[in-house]
Amino acid sequence: MKKAGSVFRYDFLFLVLILFLTNLRYFDQSIWPQHDTIYVFQSFYTFYNNWFLHHEFTRWFPYGTYGIQADHWQLFSLTPASYFCGFLGALFQIKKVLLLFKISILFEELFFLFGLYLLCGQLFKSKMVKVFVCLGGILSTVCLLQIYWNFRIYYLLPFVFYALTLFLKKKKPHYLWFAGIVSIFSLFGNPAYFAVLHLLILIIFSFPRMVQNHFPFKSLFEKSWQNILSFGMMIFISFIFIYFAVHMYDGVRTYDTGRNILTFQTDIQNFLTHGSGIGPEKFLEYLFAGSGDNCTLYAGLFPILFLFYGVFRVRRTEFFGVFMIILFLTFLSLGDQTFIARTIYGLFPPIRWFRYIGQIGGFMRLFVLLGSGFGLERFLEDMKQTPGNEKLLLIARNLFLYSGLIVAVLIVYFSKMNIRINTEGINWINFDIFSYFIFVAGLFSVWRLSSKSKTLAGIFVCLFLAIDLFLFQWHVVDLWPNRWAWAEESVSSVRPYQFQYQRVMPSEIPMLAPSGFAVVNKPGREKLNIQVMNFMQIDNCLEQYFVLEQPENVLRLLKIRADYLRNNLKNGTYVQLGITPVLLHTIGCHSSKLRFFSETLFTANPHDAEFLIEKVNDIDKILVLEGGESLTSPSSAQALDQDSLGNLHVNSFTFNTLRLTADVQESSGAWLYYADTYHPGWKAFVNGKDEQILKANLAFKAIHLQKGKNEVEFIYFDGLKGVLSVLIAVLGIVFSGIVLFMIFTNGFWL
Repeated sequence: MKKAGSVFRYDFLFLVLILFLTNLRYFDQSIWPQHDTIYVFQSFYTFYNNWFLHHEFTRWFPYGTYGIQADHWQLFSLTPASYFCGFLGALFQIKKVLLLFKISILFEELFFLFGLYLLCGQLFKSKMVKVFVCLGGILSTVCLLQIYWNFRIYYLLPFVFYALTLFLKKKKPHYLWFAGIVSIFSLFGNPAYFAVLHLLILIIFSFPRMVQNHFPFKSLFEKSWQNILSFGMMIFISFIFIYFAVHMYDGVRTYDTGRNILTFQTDIQNFLTHGSGIGPEKFLEYLFAGSGDNCTLYAGLFPILFLFYGVFRVRRTEFFGVFMIILFLTFLSLGDQTFIARTIYGLFPPIRWFRYIGQIGGFMRLFVLLGSGFGLERFLEDMKQTPGNEKLLLIARNLFLYSGLIVAVLIVYFSKMNIRINTEGINWINFDIFSYFIFVAGLFSVWRLSSKSKTLAGIFVCLFLAIDLFLFQWHVVDLWPNRWAWAEESVSSVRPYQFQYQRVMPSEIPMLAPSGFAVVNKPGREKLNIQVMNFMQIDNCLEQYFVLEQPENVLRLLKIRADYLRNNLKNGTYVQLGITPVLLHTIGCHSSKLRFFSETLFTANPHDAEFLIEKVNDIDKILVLEGGESLTSPSSAQALDQDSLGNLHVNSFTFNTLRLTADVQESSGAWLYYADTYHPGWKAFVNGKDEQILKANLAFKAIHLQKGKNEVEFIYFDGLKGVLSVLIAVLGIVFSGIVLFMIFTNGFWL
């Protein structure tokens, strides 16, 4: 919306066009997400597919882990842009889910660009510097590589920093509360423990400014409707996030190595050493581009040069805050190789929830770009041709040239020493040669131009940075590891699903069919079977690969009846011992997950149930129930044949509901056993009336049916948490709409 006297922002339009051009090649349907991004995509796929087909917001995953609540996947995978694109996709009936997922990431990048542009507007006076920093931000990001560490960990932080800067400048408290609101939204779609690192970064950034402004906290009590409304919204959204995060693992056992299973905190050794890239050699990626498992540090060579220049020439408080963040993240990421990480672990207890300190390189890249912006602005200021500054100009130009030559020499030195980062066998040498010559050519071009034209020098800096990073992006796509052009279209498109009467063994699942088992070739390694967690068509008997979450009651059953242990020393795979036919039948393998039982044993508490599960041999024929009262006499005679008790037919099935018709032949009735994880959120209705669900065989659920035809309905709804899950989606759509409105009203027009 154009305002009176407004000026069109051509620089922002230019940056948006660059963003779209950069992402065009990633929209090739043969390019699939890699690493954690594939799991995020499958989660997005699951929620969207269920909503598209049944207009139902997914609260339960019936497949993959014997049935588990969807809380973890919703909070860790779906961002506000995910909800917004899912809403638009369903509205316009878009069936290509992989395409829609990539569009949602493009929206996230647009939000990042807008926040970074606004922040640069507060930090820098030069429009050229804003373009330089924003170009580096959007052209150095490779979201599909590792979306958490390479992008989402920081993508909304520029918005937060922008609001904090306005608060410190104008002393209006609603800007502070707005920063808090955006901070909470930045955690949706991310691991919740990112909040701890965000808090530390915000403290380091804002503390010098607060000291400079004499801690402007009195303004927080300002009596204005903006203050009251924004504060109330922040408290409301914070409550939703905290409640959901605290309760998302209710009844679930997590398998995070080195974490306390009760508090989820990491021990000191795990904190200091977990995550790839622990060690100073990873910082070579500032000079050499690479695409490892997790993130890239490379943001072009010019940002390193101007950051170096800024250290010697810039004396602004904002630069001091940014540079302190760079130093903090650098030493923290070195883990046990310095005392910083150990000191932070001891003095700041919340950091104990954080993991993978060796993988915060993507985070550092953002602040290196911001720091280089200060250096570039000071460089352009130093290049001003005013009387009496010839000596300063000469010193500044020489400092720029010699700093650049030092960077060039370092590149040559480390190349000859053959010290390279782990790039998963990808040969980046061609790109490194190109980037080196681009840098040297740009260095001397800018040095010569700087004495003649400040504007022209700035244009050449941006031009050489853009060429460098465009080549980087082109090389990334050319060498993309996961190109599955031969994959079935149904794997990435909306697909109807049906009820699986029986779970299947991993050996029975085809490769990269709807199961999502894919063979990934990694040079220097054997082929790996990576289970793409597709909670659609395939219901596994036993997990073949690493799963972070499992229902706690199912694990108790497996532990008692089989030595079902996870070996942390063998790439997260399971050691499966003692898996007997009886146990396979019990968990819904080699027999239906829905079965009738006539003989039951009742227990009053979980301890007695565990005792019976251990002692009763035929738990596939005798049902162990917790609670309730016996409705059939516990005879010592052999249990009736299950097929003779009646028959059943599933009428409809969604992730949150199961409707079936059960015709019971036995005069005394029968127990309907459903080998899907027991959870208090499940409700059962028989012929329209409530029916109590009992926990069966420690882990699953059962209800009693009378003789005759019974219409049975299972519905999952977990009360307040279910309401909040839908509210999170609605708030995500609203937040995305507000940001897009701001982009079109305040982004393109000034």
